Amino acid sequence: MLAASASKLKTTITSFKKPAPQSTIPKSFATESLLANIILGKYQYAMPLYRQESLFTQSGIELSRTTMARWVIQVSEKLKPLYAALKEHLLQQVVVQADETPLNTLKEENSVTCGSTARAQTRLMPHFLT
Repeated sequence: MLAASASKLKTTITSFKKPAPQSTIPKSFATESLLANIILGKYQYAMPLYRQESLFTQSGIELSRTTMARWVIQVSEKLKPLYAALKEHLLQQVVVQADETPLNTLKEENSVTCGSTARAQTRLMPHFLT
């Protein structure tokens, strides 16, 4: 009787398989997380790629700075539309503010500065406004 009941309860199970999301860098093992880590290290934390290469090597991961540099360039190409949109939005504003904190830099021979100081003052301006 149990076997007869079981045969009446046959159900069809359909499975759906979604395709894998497209990788930021096709045919590469670089995940978005790894790329973000490399880019943050380079630009947010001022860690050059040769130093990141050394850290990866210490962890037993062979990842050359040449490969990382190529990845950074490829990601920057993908982000160009975002960069353009942010620049356009920024330039539409009434006021654009920049950090003009003076920084002491070494005096160059051809620079004109007041006094006989061995240092000159420089101001940082955002590169995207030029």
